[in-house]
Amino acid sequence: MISLLIVMIGGYGILWAVPGGIFLIMVSYGDLKHIIALDKHYANNLDKLYDKNGYLVNQLSTAIGCRYMWYLIAYPVIRSRTKAKSHKVSIFMWLNSLGMWSWFIVSLLILWDKWLSVTP
Repeated sequence: MISLLIVMIGGYGILWAVPGGIFLIMVSYGDLKHIIALDKHYANNLDKLYDKNGYLVNQLSTAIGCRYMWYLIAYPVIRSRTKAKSHKVSIFMWLNSLGMWSWFIVSLLILWDKWLSVTP
């Protein structure tokens, strides 16, 4: 049973890795409009991310990519913060959030399977 869960959730994680990596590269190295839109939807305090003129304080691609990944990890909790109720953005964020969470869940299931010796 655990092995089937690992295969199913891990399969989704592997299938998600390619488009998820492409989206990460697009947000990190692409136009700033992507991260600005995500910040407007999901950021808790925009004053920390933008200066008084409205420009991003930290425009490093690694900082932008890291913030995008944190939005994906935290999406199940912060989804109620969004101001726009776009179904397209919601589906995009859910699919990417599940892809990110699948890696954590599979890792925990593998550890649980190995440590507890559930399967022979």
